[in-house]
Amino acid sequence: MKKLLILFAFLFASISVWSEQDKILKYDFGISTGIPVYSRNDESVFTEESRVIIGTTADVSLQLIKPLRFLVGTDVCADFMWNSDEHNYHLDYSFWSGIKFFPGFGGLNLSIAYALGSRTDFIKTCDKSIESFEYNGNLYHYINKETDSYIESTAWGNGFRISIDYDFSYENKLMFLPALGGYYRCMPRGNNNWDNIFAVYVSFSF
Repeated sequence: MKKLLILFAFLFASISVWSEQDKILKYDFGISTGIPVYSRNDESVFTEESRVIIGTTADVSLQLIKPLRFLVGTDVCADFMWNSDEHNYHLDYSFWSGIKFFPGFGGLNLSIAYALGSRTDFIKTCDKSIESFEYNGNLYHYINKETDSYIESTAWGNGFRISIDYDFSYENKLMFLPALGGYYRCMPRGNNNWDNIFAVYVSFSF
C-alpha cells in the first residue's frame, strides 16, 4: 500500500511539472452555458416558467508548430424549458475540426473549425391538433397521442465554429489551471433554417 501511495505521488509530481509547451498531444474538457438562437421559434410552443441551459465541450489537439495546433472536438448544448403542463427540451450536438492559433499574448488563443451537427427536440404541448407521425423532408416527428408529446430531429448540417479563450496553463509548469473562453457556432438545419449558438465555458487540460 505504501509503495502504491509513493507511486501515485511520483506520477502526480511528474504531471504537475510537465509544462504546457512540451505537450504534443493535449486533451481539453469543459462545461458551458450560453444562449442558443433558433431560426425556428421553437420556444414559442409555450411561455416557459423555467429554463436551464448547460453543455459540455471537449477536444483533442495536436501541436503542428509552436503557436499552431490542430483540433478535433465536440460540443453538446442542452436547453431545458418547462412549465407546469408542458416542456420543450432541445439537445444540440456537433463534431468539429479546425486549427487553434496562439498570437503571442500569453495563453490567449483563437480557433476556427468546420462543424457538423444536428438537434433533437423533446416537446410536450397542450396542442390537441398534433395526432400523427409527420415527415416533411427535414423533421421527423414521433407523436404520442395520449400525452401530446413528440420528438423531432433536424437534418445534419455543415456549419462553422469560432472561439476565443485564455489558457492559464499555457507555458506554465503548474497543471490543472483552467481556460476561460467562449465560442460562436453557426449550424444550418435545412430548408433555409439555422441555429446560432453563443456559449461561454471553463475547461481544463489533461
